[in-house]
Amino acid sequence: MAQRVRLSSLLTSISVTGLDRHPKLIATSVDEILGNWNHGNLDRVKIHNIDQLLKLICDIVGTGGDGTTAAIVAAGAGLKVCKHCNQALSSASGLADLLITLGIPLDRLTPQQVLTLVKDPETDFSFLFSQIFYLIFKKLGPIRKLLGFPTIFNRFAIPNLDQTYCEVLKALGLKHSWVVCGNKGLDEISTSGPTSLWKLNEKDGTVENLELDPVKSFGLRYHPMEQLITKDPKDSLKTLDLLLDHSNDQNFGDDINQIAKLDFVLINASALLVLGSSAKDYKQGIELARESIRSGRAREAIEKFKAKSLTVVSNS
Repeated sequence: MAQRVRLSSLLTSISVTGLDRHPKLIATSVDEILGNWNHGNLDRVKIHNIDQLLKLICDIVGTGGDGTTAAIVAAGAGLKVCKHCNQALSSASGLADLLITLGIPLDRLTPQQVLTLVKDPETDFSFLFSQIFYLIFKKLGPIRKLLGFPTIFNRFAIPNLDQTYCEVLKALGLKHSWVVCGNKGLDEISTSGPTSLWKLNEKDGTVENLELDPVKSFGLRYHPMEQLITKDPKDSLKTLDLLLDHSNDQNFGDDINQIAKLDFVLINASALLVLGSSAKDYKQGIELARESIRSGRAREAIEKFKAKSLTVVSNS
């Protein structure tokens, strides 16, 4: 109990004083979390040829579950996507909530079992549940829920911090990463307006700032943010099913909310495909994402991960 009180007080004071927006404190927090890797479950995972494995893997990260379908669609297009996320604290539906609702036993998979799934050549979509890999997040989860406001762990999509996050990723050893700040503070690529993109270049380690636009960059349309809102994991699951069962916006008729969500998925999947060198540009990425849905490969990617996860758990 005393430890919870101390942690609650620390997170609250950092937030109230605005220190959770301070670049040096963010970088220090990342270092502290990484320094605790071997005090959790990661020390039990023996990873061979880790450098080769990491070169094959991409991730798309946001504080909610909005990018989930985009990740699945990118996996259906042939990109190996390994999601790392937790249960929702700052939105109605996080990725873990969505996958658990889908019937995937995330909380029963051990780190070694997850690694087996990641390395499986037949599995293009896989998931790292942060509570399993970092015990610190399991301890902090209940505290963050009780606080009821965003903490330092949720300070994303802040324009003056984007380059800082890029530099932190570089310090962590990543060679090719993007950090985005969408219109109205979205921590994914926005369909409602321009998105600021900070690119960590693999060749020389420099950081470049660009602007992405739904119309000019991707050839799609603008949609207000309100059309992307989901109420809870079940609502997100319904949206996921609808999107993966339709090949293009004509199938949605006059449902402007579903059309907006489809375009959001296409834009973010396209960007991930470009980042992962599976598409030469954003418009080709859009076409590859559409084909992933149209062909059924996107649905196959998530269903395969579910089936293999259940098999691994049942055999343990």
